[in-house]
Amino acid sequence: YSKDARSQLRLVAKILPAFLRVATLVGLFVAFVAWFGVVVWPPRASAEGRENFTNFREAAWQLLICLTTANFPDVMLPAYERDRWTATVFFGGFVTMGVFLMMNLLLATVYQTYQDEGAADESRAAATRLSRIDDAFALLADKTASPEPVVRPARLAALFGQLNAHRDVAHVSEAAACRLFVALDQRADGAIHRDEFAGVVDALEAEASKPWTAHDLPRAAWRVAVRQVVASRAFELGVDALLVVNAAVVAVQTRDQLSGTSRPRDDLTGPMEAVETGLAFVYVAEAFVKVAGLGLRRYLASYRNRFDACVTVACVVAAAYVAYPNAYSSPALIHGAVMLRLLRLVRLVVALPEFQVLGESFVRMVPAATKLLKALFCCVFFFSAVGMALFQEKINADPDRPELAALKKTDYYDSGYMTLNFNDVESSFVTLFCVLVVNNWFEIVDGFAAVTHRDLARLFFVAFYGVGVLLFLNIVVAFILDAFLGEYTKARAERTLKRRLSWGLF
Repeated sequence: YSKDARSQLRLVAKILPAFLRVATLVGLFVAFVAWFGVVVWPPRASAEGRENFTNFREAAWQLLICLTTANFPDVMLPAYERDRWTATVFFGGFVTMGVFLMMNLLLATVYQTYQDEGAADESRAAATRLSRIDDAFALLADKTASPEPVVRPARLAALFGQLNAHRDVAHVSEAAACRLFVALDQRADGAIHRDEFAGVVDALEAEASKPWTAHDLPRAAWRVAVRQVVASRAFELGVDALLVVNAAVVAVQTRDQLSGTSRPRDDLTGPMEAVETGLAFVYVAEAFVKVAGLGLRRYLASYRNRFDACVTVACVVAAAYVAYPNAYSSPALIHGAVMLRLLRLVRLVVALPEFQVLGESFVRMVPAATKLLKALFCCVFFFSAVGMALFQEKINADPDRPELAALKKTDYYDSGYMTLNFNDVESSFVTLFCVLVVNNWFEIVDGFAAVTHRDLARLFFVAFYGVGVLLFLNIVVAFILDAFLGEYTKARAERTLKRRLSWGLF
């Protein structure tokens, strides 16, 4: 399965010991406060004891829910209505210590461990890289050379030829291979020594990230002229103006839906629809003009161009599918594609320097974030499989089965949560996602506790809460803090350097 998911799961396993230490501390804190609570409010001799603290186990369960803030202040009110000071000190102290301090301590522990493991991984990767470079040099070097082995140009060219056979490595042309050899041959003796060969990986990365040059662009005279138009400020301002007009047209089209005064119209023959269709053709023309001027590879090298192209193609396909005679004639598909097109308005916001740094940082961290999301998917998939094994078909609306009568006595049923179940994979994922959000998660637990063994249901959801919310989501937060701050600092430094270069300060 996914290499990215494996690497992130290994990271989770390394963070787990530190996480468990703090989680144990939180568990002991909840257990002590629950013990203290049943002493302060005896189960059968107080309103709080009768409603929430019926025994130690129920008190611990209610306080665990309170730790997620899902049942606060409801859990406090029976005691608060009768003794404000005692309830305020008890529950206020618990929330302050548990939610504001211990939960943030848990996040801080995960964040620090994440950083430590990340630094250790980088150190191991650097050592592995040096070892692999040594191995590569030993394979490529001419050991008959004197006084030390060296890599000849033919051998380095053969290496690049082998690398070109791999699709996940940037292609190295013959001209690029010559440039790389000259860059590596710092002694200018026609051979690469061991200390020079150490820079081969950096040289390849620099070649792959080398900015586009005039040699990479179309050279036909008419395409050069088109490129000059596309690169002009007037062209960009024209596209921005069209986007604003498009937003105004969509606002007029959807004014009834925005105000809630009438049902959406299903016809496509109005004047605004005609304007929208005309704008669609303009966007198609814009894409073709940019491809003509920049070439397809350079056009697709831009995230913004790829997004614009996808949205434009989606709008055209949606319009063609609805217009073509078939059973589907609703314009909702077109309206959905048109709304996606309005996301291009983000370019107006990103045009501001402050937002450009934020946008660049976000785009850079997305590829790394997908690795962590894959690991989170594996976690949710595992718990969904276990949930289906434990609770499949336990939630049902069959009046002839005993589960329905038990469910009708729960807030789970009253809240309309019957569709949140483990009867199939899709429902399992949605149910666990709702638990990840935390809001009203205890009502979902009550539904399953009513139709199965109560402690088993609670144990399952508490385990998922601990792994999915406290561990994985804290790792997500730690990743975002670490990655975004790093990328933000890098992007801001790059923009500062560009600004100084443009001002002639260097």
